[in-house]
Amino acid sequence: MAKLMVVTTYVDEIPLHAGGLIANHAEAGDEVVVIVLCYPGYPSKVVYPEAREEGNLYGRFKTKQNYTDRVASKEKQDVAEVLGINEILTLDYEAYGDELFSGELIDKFASLINKYTPDIVVTHWPIGDYTDFIAAGSGVMRTIISKKLKKIPRVYFSETLTGKHTLCFKPTIYVDISETMEKKRKACSCIWKGMTEEYFFWPFAEPIASFRGRECGVRYAEAYAQLYGTFGILRGPGLTVTEDRHPMSVDRTVKRLVRGNFREGTYPTYGPNQDPKYEPDRKLGK
Repeated sequence: MAKLMVVTTYVDEIPLHAGGLIANHAEAGDEVVVIVLCYPGYPSKVVYPEAREEGNLYGRFKTKQNYTDRVASKEKQDVAEVLGINEILTLDYEAYGDELFSGELIDKFASLINKYTPDIVVTHWPIGDYTDFIAAGSGVMRTIISKKLKKIPRVYFSETLTGKHTLCFKPTIYVDISETMEKKRKACSCIWKGMTEEYFFWPFAEPIASFRGRECGVRYAEAYAQLYGTFGILRGPGLTVTEDRHPMSVDRTVKRLVRGNFREGTYPTYGPNQDPKYEPDRKLGK
């Protein structure tokens, strides 16, 4: 059994960028914890048009606490129930704020990784046009590089909806979500009174999952890029196609990500504090 930690920006991003993967791990009995940087925040103007107007940030809810109690908490609970998440922890940083790039956030990440000791961490690809997504991905990398952790997790990056928002993304592994695509959709319908499904899932998430599925020979897939030791220097050779797999153009398809055989109590293998005895596990999807 593996421990999976997902670091994302808002509750609505949980199913959009990694919903199928999360459901796959949960169905296999893995422990899943999600760290959310910027939610609950404010009501969405898509659902509550009067919100965020001058002097009326919370619209009909009047206060943040009232909005949290009546809407945000239920959305978080419903998403966790649909996908099988053990815990969703919201840090409540201001969206697009400077604090997302602070040393305080890196300390917080280190504390949470040491608390939950995940085998795998999934977060946003840190090259794009949304600063909060950049903060999530780069924050995880900064933590791995600069902090001494109890256990070094294997890190994967997800893509974000469209190529416009995720720049320079090249997958290194595909996750078959054909059997959990419905859970991904249902989790999206738990947010914004179901409008996330129409606003983001069908126009963006579903076509991308279908496209990634065509790339690797399944109906639906999510694509991920692995953070390799020393940012590529220790990257192993590509995997070959086996007879029991569909023909594919890049790497093999898996249903869940795998943890690495890292020794506990060592420095991160990314950056200057490399363990000279470290040998990377190059067999993805073993």
